[in-house]
Amino acid sequence: MTTDVALVMGLAGTGKTTLTGALVRWMKRRGLRASAVNLDPGVRGIPYEPAYDVREMVTVEDVMEREGLGPNGAILRAIDILAEDENLERLVRGLESVDADFIVVDTPGQAEAFALRASGRRIVGAISARFSRTTAVFLGEVGSDVLVEDFLTAALLAKIIELKLDVGVVPALNKADLGGGERLKEIWTSVLRGETRDLILEGGGVASEAL
Repeated sequence: MTTDVALVMGLAGTGKTTLTGALVRWMKRRGLRASAVNLDPGVRGIPYEPAYDVREMVTVEDVMEREGLGPNGAILRAIDILAEDENLERLVRGLESVDADFIVVDTPGQAEAFALRASGRRIVGAISARFSRTTAVFLGEVGSDVLVEDFLTAALLAKIIELKLDVGVVPALNKADLGGGERLKEIWTSVLRGETRDLILEGGGVASEAL
């Protein structure tokens, strides 16, 4: 299909769900045919109306009750369930039924469910096979307590996702207006460009050697 799909990924709390809704609203205001899809079986309230929602198939609460798992284990198990043949075909057909030129997909907070597990890779592979223009947006975030090491970790995880999922990844810095100033934005840009030689970490150690 010629529909563009953007998978919004990142660690928990980076603002994936908020960005998904905001991005779709932004595109609609500019006359673009855009829709949001929820791929997070554990989310509760969402600030957008999903054109398709995987919670119609599985929810974390149901998995926790049925299999006696905690929240983290239930999210991973729910992703495994979505990757099963029949459910995966239903998921992809659900995306194909969305009448839009741009689909923004909100993903679970556990990025490792996509980057490191076979079930997540299978889901993304099925989507990218049916939608030839599939891209991932990986979010990093700014905050007063964010360190250079955090940016380095986020940049490495974005690259791991790109390699594991075989889709292009666009690293994006979220919450840039909430603190940290221009210096943190400059550090984020330097890390992504590999220009880390001049970044000096207090205390040295392994992180400094990695830079």
